[in-house]
Amino acid sequence: MGAAGRYTHAIIFAIFARIEGAGMLNFLFHSAGAAAAFLVVGAALAGGASAEPGGGLAFRTPSNNIHCQAELPFSPGESTILRCDVMQRDNPDPPRPRDCEYDWGMAFYIEDRDVPAQRMCAGDSARHEGPVLGYGKTWRGAGFECVSQRDGLTCRNGTGHGFKLSRKSQQLF
Repeated sequence: MGAAGRYTHAIIFAIFARIEGAGMLNFLFHSAGAAAAFLVVGAALAGGASAEPGGGLAFRTPSNNIHCQAELPFSPGESTILRCDVMQRDNPDPPRPRDCEYDWGMAFYIEDRDVPAQRMCAGDSARHEGPVLGYGKTWRGAGFECVSQRDGLTCRNGTGHGFKLSRKSQQLF
C-alpha cells in the first residue's frame, strides 16, 4: 500500500503535538478506540520505542483552515508522511489526474524521504479538532517541521522538501 493510499482506511490514532514554546504535550483522542490507542502509545513511549504504526501526530492552524496529520508507516519500507488539508481555497484546482476517483486539490503530503511534496487524491480528510499551532509557533514531529504564520503554513521534511499552504495559494517544493 502506498503512502497516499493509507488514508483511505479508517485510522484509530492518538494525536499529540509538541508546540514550541508551550513546552508540553497536548493530547486529543479520536474514535471509540481512544483508550486502546492511549495504551499503545503510552507503552511505546515509556519503553523508548516509536509509536505504533498507523499512529498519528496532528495540529491545525488558528484559522481552522489547514489541518495536518503525520502518519507513521503501516508496513516496513513505507515512508512516514505529513498530510495537510486546506479546507477552503481561493484558487482553482489543477487538472484532476485520470486515475483520481476521489477529492482532488485540497490534500497535500510530504514524505520523510528526499522527494518533493505532492497533492494527493483523497477519499477522506485530515480535518480534526486537535491542538492549534498558533501564529509564530513551530511544530516538530515525525521528522517534519512546520511554522504557522498569518500568511500560511510552511512545512518541510529533513531534506528541505515541503509546501507552503494558505487559502490564496499552495506551493510545493
